[in-house]
Amino acid sequence: MTTLSLWNESPLFKNILGKEWDSWTSETAFVPPCDVQELENHFLISMDIPGLKKEDFNIEVNEDVLTISGERKTEKKKSERGYFRSERFAGKFRRDFALGEQVNVQKIEASYEEGVLKVQIPREKPVKPEVIKIKVGEKLPTEDTH
Repeated sequence: MTTLSLWNESPLFKNILGKEWDSWTSETAFVPPCDVQELENHFLISMDIPGLKKEDFNIEVNEDVLTISGERKTEKKKSERGYFRSERFAGKFRRDFALGEQVNVQKIEASYEEGVLKVQIPREKPVKPEVIKIKVGEKLPTEDTH
């Protein structure tokens, strides 16, 4: 599988496409551009995708993978001469992001304003493992003493 890694050290976005690149051309019309920021308390995905309503997005987490999908419909254009030029992409899209253990999926929030979808993924502080000291005694209890 071909992967595109944003950060070698961050577990959050190990695989941005989630599938082999060749499969994208047959399944989707376009891949919306996005920025991913790693901030102190959260990760922020900003995706440029104008022309949609907030109801047109499907955002879900399944087995530690955040999926953003939707569809931009083609506008019906009419020209007096019978032709037109269209350079804006339309159709279905999907972006997958592998989440790490350091995020709180229950508190993910999203907003859509002026053609930009923003998804905020809160970070959790890593849990430090508890160190347990084991005292070494003279001898172990035998089965008879239990």
